[in-house]
Amino acid sequence: MPEPNDKPVTAQPDPKPEKKEPELTGEQLLELERLRAQRTADTKTIEELRSHDRDRNVKDSYTKAIESTGLRSHLPEADLIRLLNKQDDTVISYSGDGKEIICEVKGKRVEFGAFLETFALANRTLFDQRTMRHLVDKGSDAIVAQDDLDREQRMQYISKHGLEKFESLPAHRPHTVDVSKMTFEDWKDLPLSERVRLTGELSELALTRIMQRRRK
Repeated sequence: MPEPNDKPVTAQPDPKPEKKEPELTGEQLLELERLRAQRTADTKTIEELRSHDRDRNVKDSYTKAIESTGLRSHLPEADLIRLLNKQDDTVISYSGDGKEIICEVKGKRVEFGAFLETFALANRTLFDQRTMRHLVDKGSDAIVAQDDLDREQRMQYISKHGLEKFESLPAHRPHTVDVSKMTFEDWKDLPLSERVRLTGELSELALTRIMQRRRK
């Protein structure tokens, strides 16, 4: 006999069966696959357009940055950029959209134009000397040694900034490469002006060792 406080047990209704989605027909499956393929193709097209825009922006950014210095190289722009990227302790990259050139030397951010001026003074034969006169006029920070200037430019520098300032410059630039580790391939990659300079400064033994080393 049930206890007075016990509630009668009521039967629970059976849960409603889940509504089964109708199976796709062959035509519907084909349409779904077509839509998926179209979405993939659209995504690829968008990425290609972005990449094209970025590449164009990078080229325009380099052109504007080079033109802003007033320097004119004898090299095609692509070859000049490739050579700049090979300089020791130098990393040149660009922003995600390609609109900004990012230049780092020895881990420190430097302005691309200033870097190009320094490179031009160290590799004068690669540039039209007439476009370098303004560096002397303004006493560019890129001028760090007397041999950065040819005879005419030295006279111009002294006229603009005085003999005392000119004589305060060291005669030669410090080595920009580690000759103790330089290989024959590294030597061939150097600009002609740098090879000429090193040939005049290094002993025959040091030059011979460079010729004997091979890049691994």
